[in-house]
Amino acid sequence: MFAPTRSPRKSKRQKREQADPTTIESKEILPGQHSATYWKSKAKEALDCRNRSLAEVSSPLPEINAESKLQYIRASLLDNAPDDALMNLTPEAIARSISKGKLDSSTITKALLLRGGIAAKLTNCVTELLPSRALERARALDEHLARNPSKPVGPLHGLPISVKGSIAFKDLRMHTGWVSWWDKDTPDEDALVIEILENAGAVFHARTTVPQGMMQLETQSNLFGTTTNPFSGELSSGGSSGGEAALIALGGSVLGIGSDIGGSIRVPAAACGVYGFKPTAFRIPANGWNCVSPSADTIPTVIGPISSSIGGTEMFMSTVLGAKPWIKDPSLCAMPWRPGMFPDPIPEDPLCIGILWHDDQCLPHPPIIRAICELVASVKADPDLSKRIRFCDFPAYKHDYAWSLLSKLYFSDGGALDTATAAESAEPLSPLLSWLINEPDIKKLTRSELELALEDKEAYREEYAHHWNAVGTDEEMKAQGDHGTLPTFQPYGCEVDILVSPVAPYVASPHGKAKYWSYTSLWNLLDYPALSVPTPTITDEKLDMKSDRKSFMSPIDKDMWEWYDPKLYDKMPVSLQLIGRRHQDEKVIAVAQFLEANHIIGSSK
Repeated sequence: MFAPTRSPRKSKRQKREQADPTTIESKEILPGQHSATYWKSKAKEALDCRNRSLAEVSSPLPEINAESKLQYIRASLLDNAPDDALMNLTPEAIARSISKGKLDSSTITKALLLRGGIAAKLTNCVTELLPSRALERARALDEHLARNPSKPVGPLHGLPISVKGSIAFKDLRMHTGWVSWWDKDTPDEDALVIEILENAGAVFHARTTVPQGMMQLETQSNLFGTTTNPFSGELSSGGSSGGEAALIALGGSVLGIGSDIGGSIRVPAAACGVYGFKPTAFRIPANGWNCVSPSADTIPTVIGPISSSIGGTEMFMSTVLGAKPWIKDPSLCAMPWRPGMFPDPIPEDPLCIGILWHDDQCLPHPPIIRAICELVASVKADPDLSKRIRFCDFPAYKHDYAWSLLSKLYFSDGGALDTATAAESAEPLSPLLSWLINEPDIKKLTRSELELALEDKEAYREEYAHHWNAVGTDEEMKAQGDHGTLPTFQPYGCEVDILVSPVAPYVASPHGKAKYWSYTSLWNLLDYPALSVPTPTITDEKLDMKSDRKSFMSPIDKDMWEWYDPKLYDKMPVSLQLIGRRHQDEKVIAVAQFLEANHIIGSSK
């Protein structure tokens, strides 16, 4: 019952070819095969499917007035939801309490299903709840523990987990936001990561929204519409894991599974004030996720956790890697989770944090700069921490070139397959996806051009490693540390351990404005692990005033600055990003845990 066996999974290329009986290279779908009536009818099917799943929740869900201010609705409904005290528990605390018999999975699952339904009505974050499946599983696990006290089936025994809609469940639709895929892709097996977590005792209770084609930093599709931010309906929840982040922020889940190819875990986590971790590629199995883009073979998508706590991210990583997934998926690194890789820093061996204030292309909005300044000030105000943590400026290195290279690799077919997939159902392309595939460097690459781009990627990775090594130790870096009116630090004679940087130029984007990827996508190009963490900083329209800038780093910098509105962002959470070197995933999470334990990062709520 708890350890199903699985047949070998189809590769990403096999899945694309299954969706298209011809090859990708020869695919040509003429527009007009279907009318707008067709795709709208499919969208209605999707919404009807979602609404039926919400109706299955045993407690009736309240009616939501969509015109009301979202933050006030959230307070009045969620604060009065049943089992409110339970929902303040972290995923690791819930799993621990269930395994010790202090809580039962059925109670937690019912509460999360109810909150998930409310969250769906507030933010449009859910594609379907799974009440029958989840409650049957929870009851079975409760009965198992009643018969076998102190013998949970695994470290996640009874813990409800939500899952991004692009990750495979046997016999459940997997559409990646495309109307034409609504009836096309129903997997005959679970993704490997789902199998591992289920064997560890997880209860899957919700599936969450994704954007059209996945390649967006906002979650909007013609199937389900737009997922809004839990703190303001005027702002985005981020993408492409925006449904996961919004659900967790509203207490409809405490731990979820997302995917990330350019910021799709970290940007939503930051926008919604929760934790999101992008691991190094080929540590967590990515078999069983779906996408249409050829970039799946040039820039690897990673599967990772979104959580209400840092501990939840570590629990996810240690559980999946504890199952030795490389035995079933030989593409993975045979590298178990290594706790204790980073001991707490001491004055004799301090932690060196590099501060990437900006990327020389787009200046972050005032609350983000303030969050970095407050982080530094918190350390310096503590006599003990100031001896154990040092800071140095970390200048950007050719980040504009990195985006030019990365955008080519994202759409090596020039966006043709995305355009054809939209035409197959006659659905319109999302404005953000249309913008992206029309970026200047995106075109159909010849084989030799693709090979050259991949060589350039490896060369840039090597250059960036040299850059990292030089920061903090090389006197020549002093000249590159000029950030104008921003605070600066003199280089220390120690190697940079971790970077702190913005997650995006904005706290959360207004709808349709998420057109800057580089603060997150760079680390996908380099394959560095990165963690989005909330900070104690909350936006304040009086503290985060808009200055009258006379010069700009780039056209996108000017555009991002012009639409910044302190009133729009008032009372929003502010997150930052921690970045480590390749395969130092454990170090990134350990540093975050150390900083949170000392109240340097972590939500103020």
